[in-house]
Amino acid sequence: MILTAAWGVVWIWAAVPQGSPTEGWPTDLAQASPPAPAAPAATERRTPDLVLLRVQTNFLEHDLRLDSTYQDRITGTPARSATDFDIRLAVPVDTVWMIGVIGNYRWLEEVNRPNENGAAVSVFGRVQMIEEAESSYAFTLEISSPNKGVENDRTQVSAGVAGFEDLDALLGFDGVGLYADLQLQHSTSRGQVDGGNQLAYVVSMAKTWTGDLLGTARLSVFEELGGTTQIDQGSGGRTTLSITPGFRFDPSPAHAFLAGVDFPLTHPHGFGELFRISYIYSF
Repeated sequence: MILTAAWGVVWIWAAVPQGSPTEGWPTDLAQASPPAPAAPAATERRTPDLVLLRVQTNFLEHDLRLDSTYQDRITGTPARSATDFDIRLAVPVDTVWMIGVIGNYRWLEEVNRPNENGAAVSVFGRVQMIEEAESSYAFTLEISSPNKGVENDRTQVSAGVAGFEDLDALLGFDGVGLYADLQLQHSTSRGQVDGGNQLAYVVSMAKTWTGDLLGTARLSVFEELGGTTQIDQGSGGRTTLSITPGFRFDPSPAHAFLAGVDFPLTHPHGFGELFRISYIYSF
């Protein structure tokens, strides 16, 4: 009996082709190993995270930016209008840190005295705090020099957090992103004992169209609500608010054009309108 069983095993072994010991067996005898589970697909952001006009950027930029603004019907100062031109360069140091520099030149049209103009410079650094498919948050520290050509002798230090949430991924709002930032700004000058502290904040929402509608181009429209609140003792928490509708057009991934207009909301108005245009070259 034992010899018969052993002979049967040897016969079956000899009858199997020389590849795999179970090659050609019925599926109920040759159990194949279960296939390895497929790797999960990488999660991609549905809505692009954009650089806008007013809200602080929440990611590490690698770009050159040109900004120009014109503010008219200014009240409360000798200036009637102000024109600013900024050149801004931002370069990441690694995947967490970024540094940048801003050069500013300002022209003031005065009411009852000669016009003024002058230059200032700012340096800033940013650290990425959170970077996920649905959200991004970063901390930015910036120091701005005085502009004595326009009688501004204050050095300003600002520190704040900016964030982005993809409302397409979170709530199903196609191509809509929510942005916000909050900054503490402190300005000081020689001989100043106290004062010069305020909170600055912006909340923005942008809708972006991509794909078949524009080919490789991209169009975004956005609305930004921003303001400042004085937090010095005796300031009474004075707050100013303004709203900025605008648009951004990216003809290609490396180039972007932005434009918008600030309209004051709080009374008395500190200005009539503030016009903004920007160009961004990403590299």
